[in-house]
Amino acid sequence: MLVPDLSNGLDPFSPWGIALLTFGVVFTFCIPFFLIKSDDFNPDKGSKAYQDEMRAKKIASLYPKKP
Repeated sequence: MLVPDLSNGLDPFSPWGIALLTFGVVFTFCIPFFLIKSDDFNPDKGSKAYQDEMRAKKIASLYPKKP
């Protein structure tokens, strides 16, 4: 098993440092992408449904059903 010597800290230009920085960059850009794609994160979802419902009611009032 490969164990790094961290007695002087982790050098960002060492292979372990580069791997850790790369993982951090990928993690930083992937998490917001997945949150935006999630339906739970979309705050406009409820308001869009409400607007669609109100629009349907207005259209229904313009064209009443024949008795």
